[in-house]
Amino acid sequence: MKRIHIALVAMCLALNANAQNIDDIFTKSIENKQPSHVKGEIPVVDGKVVLTKTLHIPGRSRDELYAILGNYVERRYEPTMERGIWQNDNFFKNTEFSNVKTADRGKGEIICQGAEELVFKQATLVKDWTEVYYKAVFDVTDENITMTLSNIFYIYKAADGSKLTAEEWITDDAVFTKRGKIRTRPAKFRAKTLKLMDGIIDDLTTITQK
Repeated sequence: MKRIHIALVAMCLALNANAQNIDDIFTKSIENKQPSHVKGEIPVVDGKVVLTKTLHIPGRSRDELYAILGNYVERRYEPTMERGIWQNDNFFKNTEFSNVKTADRGKGEIICQGAEELVFKQATLVKDWTEVYYKAVFDVTDENITMTLSNIFYIYKAADGSKLTAEEWITDDAVFTKRGKIRTRPAKFRAKTLKLMDGIIDDLTTITQK
């Protein structure tokens, strides 16, 4: 892990200007978005939830994008990193299990372990929250970064601390009744998970366009 860290830091020395701005973008990307709860938003591949998005950045080479991405993930997946106050929408916190697992410049691939808090309800004396764990794979080519989230599960701290997998908790079958009505509890997990992915894409959009 230490060697990965050193390699990424060395790779990104020329991008310190971007590094100064990375802390600021977390606040922008965690703003509330109204959940849509549209069927089909959560794809299931071979029985597993797999979320994929590609960000297109015209004019940027693979090496440029890989360097920017490496700088970003070092901060985004820093263990025990915390920003803001949990009563606010801008709150963000990683657990100690969050980290950059592998970084392969030759393949243009970075794999991270996501482990962070998702807060559903913020109030002075009330905290409805869960921990979410996931594998994040970033594939970089000329003008494109593709992010894939898989192996998603939750530890619902506000309830009994039970483990809930994405396959049993945020798919269409879990969220919608046969009559098409929305089940409130799984729906909030689904909305936060999609918001999590959108937030990372928003971050990358901001820093790659500077």
